[in-house]
Amino acid sequence: MISRRMDLRSAGSARRRKVAGAALGGVLAAAFGPGWVLALDAATFLIVGVLSATMRVDGRLRKRVGLVTELREGWSEFAGRRWLWSVVAQSAVVNALGVGAFAVLGALASSRQLGGARDWGFILSCDAIGMILGGLLMVRLRPPRLLVTGVSAAALLVLPLAAFAAGAPLPVICAASLFAGVGVEISASTG
Repeated sequence: MISRRMDLRSAGSARRRKVAGAALGGVLAAAFGPGWVLALDAATFLIVGVLSATMRVDGRLRKRVGLVTELREGWSEFAGRRWLWSVVAQSAVVNALGVGAFAVLGALASSRQLGGARDWGFILSCDAIGMILGGLLMVRLRPPRLLVTGVSAAALLVLPLAAFAAGAPLPVICAASLFAGVGVEISASTG
């Protein structure tokens, strides 16, 4: 029980940093424009790449047996666990359709239907707040079936997409995004 709590707390801490980064990105995009924010993001990746290239790594790795053999072993382990590949398939669909549609179409719809980058920043901030709330909720809750809870919570991602599609006003889309953030975090915390 204690290790599960510690795992959730350390995972929650990492996710809170990601959420704070996403919220900061939304605020910066609203303040300076998305082009400058993407340029800054690219520069941080360049810096990390340069720093990573200069790192020395010591240690022993297990002897390689060949790429095809390793792929075959890994695939048989993966395919032999129905619960694992079904959750991975669900996550792939959610990420491709739900998260991808929200990130791309949400920004486009904010530009066309709402006030542009400023409103998109509000929507992303509500999503980030929802993720924080979802993380706090998962520290307290102990659902008996974690994977079922996580897979079910991912369905909340449809809320902001439905709100955009219905032409809802900004406060409704923000509320939907907040609930979607809760769902994303619950799903991520249980997977």
